[in-house]
Amino acid sequence: MTSAALAIDASHDFDFFTGTWNVQHRKLKQRLAANDAWELFSSVSHARPLAGGLGNMDETDLPGAHGMTIRLFDPKRQLWSLHWVSTLDPAMDRNPVVGRFDGPVGEFFADDMFEGKKIRVRYTWTVRDKNNVQWAQAFSPDGGKSWETNWTMDFTRVAP
Repeated sequence: MTSAALAIDASHDFDFFTGTWNVQHRKLKQRLAANDAWELFSSVSHARPLAGGLGNMDETDLPGAHGMTIRLFDPKRQLWSLHWVSTLDPAMDRNPVVGRFDGPVGEFFADDMFEGKKIRVRYTWTVRDKNNVQWAQAFSPDGGKSWETNWTMDFTRVAP
């Protein structure tokens, strides 16, 4: 790896997430339906690094499902791909969100389908400090011109 590549090495961007977190979820009951009815619930998330520096993963129990995200780092492109899988659809998602951090904020995008229509998906990770992090998911039905945030998770680190 060149010295320029080492200067922008982003392979440790998600190191902050290792550990156990209490999570407060806020999720729209209907997405892309011009409504503002939210459901609120809590969970616990456990995150750990993957062997060999490949990335990391976390697991969480949601109402009616168990899910996990696998985050893989591509050192050549200096990009992360985030893959979601759950007991509701026990296959790795086909369209991972891909992106990187710029300081304490990471943005990750993918093209996907929602209710038979093409959408753009954005995940935003905001590291407030070592014990407080927020994740937000947004959908865009118009190629990224407008966004509807439909799920947020506020993570608070559980003391070891």
